[in-house]
Amino acid sequence: MTWISELETHFPRGQDAPLPHPAKTFFLCDKEKIIYAPVAKCACTSLKSLMLDLCELEQAELIKKHGIHRVTNTFNTGAQLKDIDYHAAREVLTSENYYKFAVIREPIRRVISAYTEKFLRNRMVHDNKICIQPVIQAVRATPIADMEESISFREFVEYILRSDPLSLDSHWAPQYLALPGVDRYDDIFTTDQLHLLAQRLSQRTGKDVSLGKLNVSLKEESSTADVEAGGLVDVLPRELDKVESITPENFMHPDLIARLQTYYREDLELYNHANAGQYSYEPDPVTLDDSPKVTNRPFDTIAEIARCINIYSKGYFGLDSEGRAQLQVLIHNETGYPLNFGALEACALKYVIRDG
Repeated sequence: MTWISELETHFPRGQDAPLPHPAKTFFLCDKEKIIYAPVAKCACTSLKSLMLDLCELEQAELIKKHGIHRVTNTFNTGAQLKDIDYHAAREVLTSENYYKFAVIREPIRRVISAYTEKFLRNRMVHDNKICIQPVIQAVRATPIADMEESISFREFVEYILRSDPLSLDSHWAPQYLALPGVDRYDDIFTTDQLHLLAQRLSQRTGKDVSLGKLNVSLKEESSTADVEAGGLVDVLPRELDKVESITPENFMHPDLIARLQTYYREDLELYNHANAGQYSYEPDPVTLDDSPKVTNRPFDTIAEIARCINIYSKGYFGLDSEGRAQLQVLIHNETGYPLNFGALEACALKYVIRDG
């Protein structure tokens, strides 16, 4: 029995709520009146699991067993705003009765962590291949992604710097883009302040909430390796596999860091405010309506198509003698690289046919 078939006996398949992104990804604990906005690479696995526990959600352990990210994305588990009625979700987002929080991370170390976890340590893991394959293809200008060779940190940074922030994968997209949807956050904590979040949640729920330290893909202490700061930025992962001791400082080349700080300036400002004890935050407003979203920007990657594309067609179909018809959908891809839909675990075409 696959994980999907097992979970289908407990939850309905997810329906795309008309809430805008990222509000539809927010976790909701209605029992305790708490909303959590997940930010990738910021303890989000632990915090999503905590939200399941606080809500005493049925089948919480089953969800964790099969991977909280993919399960809640695929099914309506009751854990996210997308799982409830649209109008009820709008009321929750604008209500002052809910405690709203998020956790962020120092943006440069977050990018380094994303690189070392996705492109270095775990680059052959299936779920990671899906998000890094388009990046490697773009950097190498080739339809074939060499996962073993991968790309260097400098190449990864150059890819980010020339990209529209809205087009980036959530693991290295600016963190402030994951926050719009509520009028105001009661608390934005950093990953170094998880103990403060635990105190807040304990006070609100009356439960003993504890949060451990953030899991890191590299040692955070100063490097003992004989490599200067930023000395590994041009080394490919297949060579980095042979390096025994790697720390974030090995990727902190002054020029790259300065450019990344400019690119992630909004995240740095938010991080510095939180470190100074200014925890509340008002994100950019979004329109909570159910009107269709239109963009003229082409979808370049598998991940973008999987996350974003909605196809709407209205017309007439000629039926054959047995009452059958065919609908063809054409996705125009100008990148020159194949769109490998086989890499996706789940892909669906939703349709409604009205007899008129």
